[in-house]
Amino acid sequence: ADVAALCVGTVGENVVLRRGIVFNGKNNQLLASYCHGQVNSTSTDTCRMGRYGALVNYSQIDPTKTNTSDV
Repeated sequence: ADVAALCVGTVGENVVLRRGIVFNGKNNQLLASYCHGQVNSTSTDTCRMGRYGALVNYSQIDPTKTNTSDV
């Protein structure tokens, strides 16, 4: 609710959340996000609001177990 109120103040229009998803990565995995057409600040501690978005779940490969010619 707080994030929606802040977004209303930023974009000047009413905001309704229709769907939400929670992503939980494993201990050795990381999540990265991108928001295109972002309408709010670029601070990393706020919810990103925009027209399109992407979320990537990835993990680092152990370089000692990887043949670099395969990459």
